[in-house]
Amino acid sequence: PPAAAVDELLDHLGEAFAAASGHRSRTAIAEARRHFIVEHPLHPFAAEYFSNPEPSSSEQTPSTLFTYDSDCAEIAAALNTHSARAGAPFLIRPLPPPEHGNANGDDPVIEFSAFERFWRHPVRALLRDRLGIRFSKTPSALLDLEPFTLNHAGRCLLAERTLPVLLAAGAHEGAARAACI
Repeated sequence: PPAAAVDELLDHLGEAFAAASGHRSRTAIAEARRHFIVEHPLHPFAAEYFSNPEPSSSEQTPSTLFTYDSDCAEIAAALNTHSARAGAPFLIRPLPPPEHGNANGDDPVIEFSAFERFWRHPVRALLRDRLGIRFSKTPSALLDLEPFTLNHAGRCLLAERTLPVLLAAGAHEGAARAACI
Protein backbone atom coordinates (compact mmCIF):
# COMPACT_ATOMS: atom_id res chain seq x y z
CA PRO A 1 0.00 0.00 0.00
CA PRO A 2 1.18 3.52 -0.69
CA ALA A 3 2.22 5.96 2.01
CA ALA A 4 -0.57 8.03 3.60
CA ALA A 5 0.32 11.19 1.67
CA VAL A 6 0.41 9.33 -1.66
CA ASP A 7 -2.87 7.57 -0.82
CA GLU A 8 -4.56 10.92 -0.11
CA LEU A 9 -3.15 12.35 -3.35
CA LEU A 10 -4.56 9.37 -5.28
CA ASP A 11 -7.95 9.87 -3.60
CA HIS A 12 -7.96 13.56 -4.57
CA LEU A 13 -6.89 12.83 -8.15
CA GLY A 14 -9.51 10.08 -8.45
CA GLU A 15 -12.28 12.39 -7.23
CA ALA A 16 -11.14 15.22 -9.52
CA PHE A 17 -10.86 12.93 -12.54
CA ALA A 18 -14.27 11.35 -11.86
CA ALA A 19 -15.89 14.76 -11.35
CA ALA A 20 -14.43 16.02 -14.65
CA SER A 21 -15.98 13.07 -16.47
CA GLY A 22 -19.36 13.74 -14.82
CA HIS A 23 -19.47 10.62 -12.64
CA ARG A 24 -19.18 10.91 -8.85
CA SER A 25 -20.06 7.35 -7.85
CA ARG A 26 -17.75 5.31 -5.65
CA THR A 27 -16.92 2.91 -8.50
CA ALA A 28 -16.14 5.78 -10.89
CA ILE A 29 -13.77 7.31 -8.33
CA ALA A 30 -12.06 3.93 -7.77
CA GLU A 31 -11.70 3.42 -11.53
CA ALA A 32 -10.28 6.94 -11.95
CA ARG A 33 -7.84 6.29 -9.09
CA ARG A 34 -6.60 3.09 -10.77
CA HIS A 35 -5.86 5.17 -13.87
CA PHE A 36 -2.98 6.85 -11.99
CA ILE A 37 -1.43 3.64 -10.59
CA VAL A 38 1.16 1.55 -12.41
CA GLU A 39 1.90 -1.75 -10.71
CA HIS A 40 5.40 -2.99 -11.41
CA PRO A 41 6.45 -6.62 -11.10
CA LEU A 42 8.54 -7.49 -8.07
CA HIS A 43 11.51 -8.74 -10.10
CA PRO A 44 13.50 -6.72 -12.65
CA PHE A 45 13.57 -9.77 -14.97
CA ALA A 46 9.77 -10.22 -15.10
CA ALA A 47 8.41 -11.02 -18.55
CA GLU A 48 6.09 -7.99 -18.46
CA TYR A 49 9.10 -5.69 -18.90
CA PHE A 50 10.15 -7.42 -22.12
CA SER A 51 6.85 -8.33 -23.77
CA ASN A 52 6.18 -4.78 -25.03
CA PRO A 53 8.39 -3.11 -27.62
CA GLU A 54 10.34 -0.10 -26.44
CA PRO A 55 8.02 2.91 -26.41
CA SER A 56 8.96 6.11 -28.12
CA SER A 57 8.68 9.29 -26.07
CA SER A 58 5.42 10.22 -27.86
CA GLU A 59 3.63 6.90 -27.21
CA GLN A 60 4.77 6.24 -23.63
CA THR A 61 1.78 5.75 -21.34
CA PRO A 62 1.74 5.10 -17.59
CA SER A 63 0.84 1.44 -18.16
CA THR A 64 3.76 0.70 -20.53
CA LEU A 65 6.49 -1.25 -18.78
CA PHE A 66 9.95 -1.40 -20.29
CA THR A 67 13.58 -1.66 -19.32
CA TYR A 68 16.93 -1.34 -21.02
CA ASP A 69 18.70 -3.91 -18.82
CA SER A 70 20.11 -6.53 -21.20
CA ASP A 71 21.15 -8.89 -18.38
CA CYS A 72 17.59 -9.03 -17.08
CA ALA A 73 16.35 -9.56 -20.65
CA GLU A 74 18.51 -12.67 -20.92
CA ILE A 75 17.18 -13.97 -17.58
CA ALA A 76 13.58 -13.29 -18.65
CA ALA A 77 14.11 -15.11 -21.95
CA ALA A 78 15.61 -18.10 -20.14
CA LEU A 79 12.71 -18.16 -17.69
CA ASN A 80 10.18 -17.97 -20.52
CA THR A 81 11.75 -20.91 -22.39
CA HIS A 82 11.97 -22.88 -19.14
CA SER A 83 8.34 -22.16 -18.25
CA ALA A 84 7.27 -23.30 -21.73
CA ARG A 85 9.01 -26.62 -21.11
CA ALA A 86 7.77 -26.78 -17.52
CA GLY A 87 4.18 -27.30 -18.66
CA ALA A 88 4.62 -31.08 -18.55
CA PRO A 89 3.30 -32.73 -15.39
CA PHE A 90 5.76 -34.08 -12.82
CA LEU A 91 3.93 -37.40 -12.54
CA ILE A 92 2.53 -38.80 -15.79
CA ARG A 93 0.33 -41.51 -14.24
CA PRO A 94 -0.94 -42.20 -10.71
CA LEU A 95 1.47 -43.82 -8.30
CA PRO A 96 0.89 -47.44 -7.39
CA PRO A 97 -0.56 -48.05 -3.93
CA PRO A 98 1.98 -48.16 -1.10
CA GLU A 99 3.41 -51.56 -0.27
CA HIS A 100 2.61 -51.30 3.46
CA GLY A 101 -0.37 -53.66 3.24
CA ASN A 102 -1.15 -56.54 5.54
CA ALA A 103 -1.15 -60.21 4.50
CA ASN A 104 -4.89 -60.23 3.64
CA GLY A 105 -4.46 -57.61 0.94
CA ASP A 106 -6.63 -55.12 2.82
CA ASP A 107 -6.07 -51.39 2.91
CA PRO A 108 -2.48 -50.38 3.56
CA VAL A 109 -1.42 -49.90 7.17
CA ILE A 110 0.45 -46.66 7.71
CA GLU A 111 2.54 -46.26 10.83
CA PHE A 112 1.95 -43.14 12.87
CA SER A 113 5.59 -42.04 12.48
CA ALA A 114 5.22 -42.11 8.67
CA PHE A 115 1.94 -40.21 8.95
CA GLU A 116 3.56 -37.59 11.17
CA ARG A 117 6.60 -37.34 8.87
CA PHE A 118 4.25 -36.75 5.93
CA TRP A 119 2.40 -33.90 7.64
CA ARG A 120 5.63 -32.23 8.71
CA HIS A 121 7.02 -32.13 5.17
CA PRO A 122 4.70 -33.59 2.47
CA VAL A 123 7.03 -32.98 -0.50
CA ARG A 124 9.96 -34.68 1.21
CA ALA A 125 7.74 -37.63 2.15
CA LEU A 126 6.53 -37.98 -1.46
CA LEU A 127 10.03 -37.84 -2.89
CA ARG A 128 11.66 -40.09 -0.30
CA ASP A 129 8.97 -42.62 0.59
CA ARG A 130 7.04 -42.99 -2.67
CA LEU A 131 9.57 -42.12 -5.37
CA GLY A 132 12.78 -43.24 -3.63
CA ILE A 133 14.56 -39.92 -4.22
CA ARG A 134 16.88 -39.03 -1.34
CA PHE A 135 18.78 -35.80 -1.04
CA SER A 136 22.07 -35.62 0.80
CA LYS A 137 22.08 -33.60 3.97
CA THR A 138 23.90 -30.33 3.64
CA PRO A 139 24.55 -27.75 6.32
CA SER A 140 21.58 -25.41 6.40
CA ALA A 141 23.57 -22.26 7.01
CA LEU A 142 27.22 -21.35 6.92
CA LEU A 143 28.68 -19.14 9.58
CA ASP A 144 29.52 -15.64 8.43
CA LEU A 145 32.23 -15.21 11.05
CA GLU A 146 35.28 -17.32 11.60
CA PRO A 147 35.42 -18.50 15.24
CA PHE A 148 38.80 -17.51 16.70
CA THR A 149 38.04 -18.60 20.26
CA LEU A 150 36.70 -21.89 21.51
CA ASN A 151 33.56 -22.14 23.57
CA HIS A 152 33.44 -24.36 26.65
CA ALA A 153 32.53 -27.50 24.71
CA GLY A 154 35.28 -26.87 22.18
CA ARG A 155 37.89 -26.34 24.91
CA CYS A 156 36.90 -29.61 26.59
CA LEU A 157 37.06 -31.52 23.29
CA LEU A 158 40.50 -30.06 22.62
CA ALA A 159 41.61 -31.00 26.12
CA GLU A 160 40.37 -34.57 25.64
CA ARG A 161 42.54 -34.85 22.54
CA THR A 162 45.64 -33.12 23.87
CA LEU A 163 45.67 -34.35 27.48
CA PRO A 164 46.70 -37.93 26.65
CA VAL A 165 49.46 -36.63 24.37
CA LEU A 166 50.77 -34.26 27.03
CA LEU A 167 50.68 -36.95 29.71
CA ALA A 168 52.42 -39.43 27.45
CA ALA A 169 55.13 -36.87 26.69
CA GLY A 170 55.68 -36.40 30.41
CA ALA A 171 54.47 -32.81 30.50
CA HIS A 172 53.76 -31.21 33.83
CA GLU A 173 50.33 -32.15 35.23
CA GLY A 174 49.44 -28.51 35.92
CA ALA A 175 49.92 -27.59 32.25
CA ALA A 176 47.53 -30.39 31.25
CA ARG A 177 44.87 -29.12 33.66
CA ALA A 178 45.30 -25.57 32.38
CA ALA A 179 44.50 -26.77 28.88
CA CYS A 180 41.05 -27.89 30.05
CA ILE A 181 40.22 -24.56 31.70
